[in-house]
Parts: sequence; structure tokens; C-alpha cells
Amino acid sequence: MAALHINLLGGFEARLASGEALRLKGRKTRALLAYLALRPGHACARDELVGLLWGDRGEAQARSSLRQSLSELRRALGEANKALLVTGRDAVSLDGAAVAVDAAAFERSVDDGAPAALERAAALYRGDLLDGLGVSDPAFEAWLRDERRRLRDRACDAFAGLLDHEMAAAPERALATARRLLALDPLREAAHRAAMRLHAGRGERTLALKQYRACRDLLAAELGVPPEPETEALAAEIRSGAGGMDGAVAPGPEPTQAGADLRPPHKPAIAVLPFANLSGDPEQDYFSDGITEDIITELARFGSLQVVARSSTFAYRDRAVNVGEAGKVLGARYLLEGSLRKAGDRIRLTAQLVDVETGKHVWAERYDRVLADIFAIQDELVHAIVSTLAGRLEAADIEQTLRKRPDNLAAYDYYLQALQHERHYDFEGYVEGRKLLQRAVALDPTFARALALLSYYTFAEAWFEDPDDDGASEKALEMAQSAIRLDPDDGDCYAKLGVVHTQRREFDKAAYYLEQALALNPHDAQTWSHYAWYLTCVGEHRKALDFLDRREAIEPFPPNWHWEIRGLAAYCLGRYRDARDAFGRMTALNYWAHGYLAACHGQLGNVAEAKASWRRMKELRPGATLATFAKFELDPLQCRANVDRWLEGLRKAGIAE
Repeated sequence: MAALHINLLGGFEARLASGEALRLKGRKTRALLAYLALRPGHACARDELVGLLWGDRGEAQARSSLRQSLSELRRALGEANKALLVTGRDAVSLDGAAVAVDAAAFERSVDDGAPAALERAAALYRGDLLDGLGVSDPAFEAWLRDERRRLRDRACDAFAGLLDHEMAAAPERALATARRLLALDPLREAAHRAAMRLHAGRGERTLALKQYRACRDLLAAELGVPPEPETEALAAEIRSGAGGMDGAVAPGPEPTQAGADLRPPHKPAIAVLPFANLSGDPEQDYFSDGITEDIITELARFGSLQVVARSSTFAYRDRAVNVGEAGKVLGARYLLEGSLRKAGDRIRLTAQLVDVETGKHVWAERYDRVLADIFAIQDELVHAIVSTLAGRLEAADIEQTLRKRPDNLAAYDYYLQALQHERHYDFEGYVEGRKLLQRAVALDPTFARALALLSYYTFAEAWFEDPDDDGASEKALEMAQSAIRLDPDDGDCYAKLGVVHTQRREFDKAAYYLEQALALNPHDAQTWSHYAWYLTCVGEHRKALDFLDRREAIEPFPPNWHWEIRGLAAYCLGRYRDARDAFGRMTALNYWAHGYLAACHGQLGNVAEAKASWRRMKELRPGATLATFAKFELDPLQCRANVDRWLEGLRKAGIAE
């Protein structure tokens, strides 16, 4: 058994056989270990390492820096594992027999080439080599750039080989593999064709043609060339409906058999019934069907939902539907139904969400659009429906759970109750929420989303008491990483890990995981707010406000912390009235929010209001001073700038100590 496990793909992580994380503070020490790990057993000359990582320093200073990094590495390994690092007068190496490295295992699997080995390779490739680890030395960056490109090419080969196998043997998994391949190489036309065939084979003609258009547009923009004849021929075949690709639902089982076992214990199911075409024009059926297909596909991105498959719901096409009966048959707690009418140059779409158990409408909306690019309208409508609908579903679930007796709660209901506490943004809520989530995880240790939220609550609870609590931060990080391992397809888990890295001021990693969350689910309003916090922390305040605007457009009453982020971003842009108004929209202000509000009033010349807000902060946090306010509250959030501007607002109000 290896004494040291090192993961380099998608970031950097090193753990001893005991499971304890190897704690290395220095970026160059981590880079040094990574470089040695890719050459286990190989003796790397000290001159080589010095030139790679400290080439901008004089020889004596560079060698001293190498010795310091080696000392840090020895201390982290501890006495029991010191033999792992082999140091000589002129060379350094790692004991190859005692170190397990994911990148090496990945390459062995790719070399093997068998389907099972390619599956292992796909699981091991979690992202670029040392993603998020930047070292300023040009020699290391050049080496890293070349290694990343080489490993990315190998990953493309692995995904391409796996895709060929799955197209024949496991088509239900092939679409996810095609998407991963296209994420690495968007211009790989064969992968676009595979996705087109898979969508068409499922009867998803609209999605198949959207894939074709994405391929065509990418090739034109990046290479200035049209698609290959094979791609054009496939698109024509799909348009014509030849070869069984007409988008119709196969007769299949009757609806009475369609919904068996569709809902797992902790995911409410929703069924999207085919939207009715009221245009009087059968040629518009493709558009209403396309809207339905896209809503099903995009709702499936939300890890908190179980979405009934298209093949089941389309059995209700052109039928009168009894809501209670359909919900029971499909195993769905909610039904989404709608209609579309085209008149002249306008399209009107209506949608309504029905609670099957009560028969009541949870939500209804109407959308009117001018008909220009029909596919652009389709994308816009789907985004509007899905992003709004997910929040409504969550709110309805929470409301129902809050009416239950505590002794009747199961894992998912504990999760929903904890989620309600998150909106209030106070210490007591996070304490209670953490306890509820611990019960949820105890009942279901595989409940990834509950574990991700527990990670968030763990550092948030500590934040109110001691923002520099490294122990809570480490626990939160480990839980968020475990959540992704449990469910690598849930964007919310990636978002929570991104938030933890933001809190730890590891902004490169935060960006990576939050952008992964957005890629997995671009409709998740909660992720928009989390991403806005990261953007504010790194000084991109206008972009942060854009993401906050998107959430407020569909959710007028977001959680308190959302308004705090808006206040922070607006203040840093010098928009003090907007900042004051944003903090004022918080239904309950914590102690540092009162401090922020005091600074806003100070900048606006409202001295009495500024001093009143500061006094309220002191009541909530008696030991707070300007110094502690700057150190513990502002610096973690505004770590690259703007602390002086906050203190300026306070001093303008005569607040000084």
C-alpha cells in the first residue's frame, strides 16, 4: 500500500496513507512535490529544480529556497515517512514504490486501451494538471503548459476511445462521454456527430439539430471552414426524419407502466408533459416539442430533482390529462404543463406547475416574444422557465416539509429544513442548520448535496465566531471534496466547493469550481450569487452585479447574504446609495453588515446614521474595533483592495479609535 497519495489532475492534493492531508503552505513546495511525483524514483538534479522554480534569483538564494522547501516537505511528511523523500548532495527524488500518483495511473490506463481501463482513465481525469496552482517562475510555467497540453491530448484520446466503445455497447453513457470530450476539444467533429446520433436515437431531433448548429458555428468561428460532408449528411438525415430519427415517440409501454420506481427517496420528481401547440399549424409541433425536450434536459441539471424521462411523459402527447392520475402513474410529485401559440410575428407561451397531491397550481407564467430567430427564442424561454421553476419547486418543498412533525423527517426533509436556515444568514441559523444536516448525512451518507451544504454551514458558523478558524476551514474543504466524489454531476456540489475556496482566499481554485458549477447548470440562481461573491472578492464588481441582477429578475426575495454581496460590490464601485439600499434590504443585519452600513452612511454624509449603525455593531460584537473590523471582516472579503475605502467611510463619520 502506498504511503503517500498525490492527486495532480484538477488541482493539487496530497494525503498520507492514514488519510491525513499533507499540509504544505508554500506554493513552490507544492510545485516541487508535484514535479517529483511525476518522476517517482527518478533522481532530479538540484540544478534542474533550482532552474525550474527559482530561476529569477541568484544561485545562492535559489539553493537556499530549495533547501527551505525540502525542509517544509520533510516536516509535513513526519518522522514515520521521512524516507519517502530521498535527498543527496546533487539530486532529489521520491521513493517510487511508496508513492501513488493519479496522473501516472491515468497514463497507464490510457496505454492499456481496454474499455474498462479507459473508464478508469476518464474517472481519474478530473481536470488540467495542477489546475489552480500558479507559480511565477517562467520555466515552471512553460513546463506546466506543455505537460497540461500533453495530458489533455491523452485525455482526448481516452474519451474518444471510450466513446467509440459506448456508442455500440452502452449508448446510455455515451452522451456524457461525448460532452466531456467536447469540453476538452470543442472542434472534434466526430464527437459532435456522436452527440447528434445519440440525441436523434432518443427521438430528440431538436437537440440533435442544436448540436449540429453548435458544431457548424464553432468551425466557422475558429477555423473558417464548413462541417465535413459526413456531418452535413447526418444533419440532413435528422431533418428529414430518415432512419428512425423523426423525433416521434415509439409506442412503447402504456402510461400505466411508465413510471415505476421513478422517484428515489430524497429527490422530488417532476414530469414535464408535452407542451400543446395551439397555433393551428402542425408545422409548429417541432417547436413545442423542442421546448418540452429542452426543459426536461435542463431541469435534469438540478441535482435536487428527479426528472421523469421524455419517453414516459411523451406518451401523454395529444391526450386529455387527469393531473392526479398522470402524477401517480409517472411517480411525479409535480407536473409541468403548458401551451404555445404563434400569431403573426409573435409567440405566446404559457406554463404552469401543479402539485399532484393537492391539485393546486404552485406557479404559472406567460411569456410573449417577438418572433425573430426561433431557436434563440427557444433558448431564452427555456432558460426563463427552468431558472424560475427550480426556485419555485424548492420553495414548495420547503413549505411542505416545515408542516411535518419533526419525528417524521427523513434525510431529504432534514436537508430542506436546513436550507431554510441558510436564507436568514445568522449564527443561530447556521448552528441549527448544521445539526439538521448532520442528521441528514447520518441517515444517508451518500446524500452529496446535503454534505456539500454541511460543508458550507461548517465554515459559515465559524465565520461568525472566528473568520480565521483554520480547523473549520479544513473540515469544510474535506466535506465539499467528498460531496463531489459522491456526485460528480451535481453543479451545486461544485459551487459549494468554490465557495469554500473563496473563503480560504484560494481564488484560482474558487474560479475553477464555480465555473464548473455554471457549466453543469447555467440556470442555478444560487450559483449565480455564489459566483458574484467570488467576483467581488477579486475586484470584478460590475460583473458581480450582472450575476446578482440575473437572480433578482427571477427571485425578488433572495437570501440575506445575496444583498450583502450587492452592497459590497456597489460600495467598491463608489455607488454608496446603492450599497446602502442593498444592505437595507437585508431582513436581519449581522454585526459586520452594520459596520458596512455605517461606512455607507459615512460616505453619504449621514453622520448620525453612521454612528447609530456602528453602535449597533458594537452591541452585537462588543469587542469589535476598527482594526478588528478591517482584519476579520473586510480583508477576507476585499483582500485585493478597498479596505482603505471602507475605513475612509467610517472616518468621514468621525468613527475612530
